[in-house]
Amino acid sequence: MGKSNGIIYANGNDENIVNIITADEETTKDYDIFYSALEDPTIRIRIDNLILNSDGRFFRVKEVQDNKCIATLLSISSSGGNSGGGGTLIGLTERIKIVPTIPESSFVINGKTAIFKFYARSG
Repeated sequence: MGKSNGIIYANGNDENIVNIITADEETTKDYDIFYSALEDPTIRIRIDNLILNSDGRFFRVKEVQDNKCIATLLSISSSGGNSGGGGTLIGLTERIKIVPTIPESSFVINGKTAIFKFYARSG
């Protein structure tokens, strides 16, 4: 496999995607994502991979461990303000659309070039 970062798909719930926000990092939304949440639990996860959960949440992998990874929730600001703290994802998750342009299919073959466009529309 190459060293490219990828998008990993998950069907996680509150049992295998667990919020681990700490008091001294209030604006960071860190989660334990257990490999059982992934569509393919055998996939090799790397730091900076993106995880797209079936409920529309995006996570960026910060640390990889034996049975889980630690990832930060990527938020979309709904307040129109700064992009630092984000806002809420409620009502916005179903408006995120992934459109593959090369290849023109949702199937991506390892080692082949793929370009993805992400569209987000605010509430």
